[in-house]
Amino acid sequence: MAKITDLELQVEEGQEVSGQVPPLLNGKYKLRIIKTSNQPSKRTGGRMVTLEVEIVSPERIKRNGQLYVVSGLKGKCYFPLESKKGDKIQKDLQRAYFDFRKMMDVDPYFDKENPEHEDLRGMGFEAVLGSEERIPMIKDEEGNDVQLKDENGQPVSKGWVINMINSRDITGKADLDARG
Repeated sequence: MAKITDLELQVEEGQEVSGQVPPLLNGKYKLRIIKTSNQPSKRTGGRMVTLEVEIVSPERIKRNGQLYVVSGLKGKCYFPLESKKGDKIQKDLQRAYFDFRKMMDVDPYFDKENPEHEDLRGMGFEAVLGSEERIPMIKDEEGNDVQLKDENGQPVSKGWVINMINSRDITGKADLDARG
């Protein structure tokens, strides 16, 4: 998941908010791939291609009566290539990256030990994005994770983040020169 900001802004009606992920980002967006890497997963240690992306279009969206500038907000798309859950799952994971590369009109075949990814930089695709509110967790007396709450018993918000983008969220290649 990509953390965008922890800012809490007091905004008057009609004012634009930028640099902040809006609540309920849900929708289809055009994304540009700005950075790629082939690093092991922090969780599983397996090979994985990571695409850092930024929203290109739409430039602004309205949520809860507020106008948010979303163009330029960043997120990450992960393509795990290894699984400890068996060969079928591993082949399915590798197929998802193969299909993505094919959709992007680059050579879909890749070295499973050192997968190509740099040829994707600057390209665009469309994906359905969502956002979620980040609520800090603390341990209670029994050692269980519970939400941090304010003096009124309400969860403390650390802002919103773009959900991780996976291959099921991708809807097609995007023409980044076209608007809309």
